[in-house]
Amino acid sequence: MPQSKRDRRQKNVTPFDTHGDTVFRNDKNRQINQVTRESLSIALIYLMNEKPFEKISITELVDRAGVSRTAFYRNYESKEDLLSEIGKSLISRMHELNGMNRNGKLSYDWYLELFKTIKEHKESFSLFINANLTAKMLFNQNTFVDVVFPSSEKTERYRLIAEEGAMNNVIATWFSEGMKESPEEMAELCATLIKKQ
Repeated sequence: MPQSKRDRRQKNVTPFDTHGDTVFRNDKNRQINQVTRESLSIALIYLMNEKPFEKISITELVDRAGVSRTAFYRNYESKEDLLSEIGKSLISRMHELNGMNRNGKLSYDWYLELFKTIKEHKESFSLFINANLTAKMLFNQNTFVDVVFPSSEKTERYRLIAEEGAMNNVIATWFSEGMKESPEEMAELCATLIKKQ
């Protein structure tokens, strides 16, 4: 009895071929989703430079990003989800920096990496400042300290929050004045100030 076309096709396809095709499709989908997520992140930060976060609609966001609403909802449940992901990427970078913080004290090297990172990403950093993004907005109503240096001891927690406020002011001033000092100079300055405390 002659084989049908379907039977002949199935006979020529090995499990490896099918698996390879699936892996290729999955990899391509991951790449597309990554580009979509990056486009949405950039669009959200730009829109937040134009208007308050709560006034930004999903329609505006997808139009600015150049993606469909379906693509948005395939990746996020809400714009708050997207904002949270932006915060998580910052936390991830800070955790990398904290890998250098072996003894619980911030060192010259830690400050140097921080200021280099800010200088390397000055355009993004500028958008964050102009959008008035607070740590609490990015980190689900937590302070940066609560996320990166969690402490159950009250006095230590408030000491760290005070240092966070001081550091935010140092960074904002350095940035707004055009980053005239090098990352090396800023790291030396911060490390010296902390030692004096």
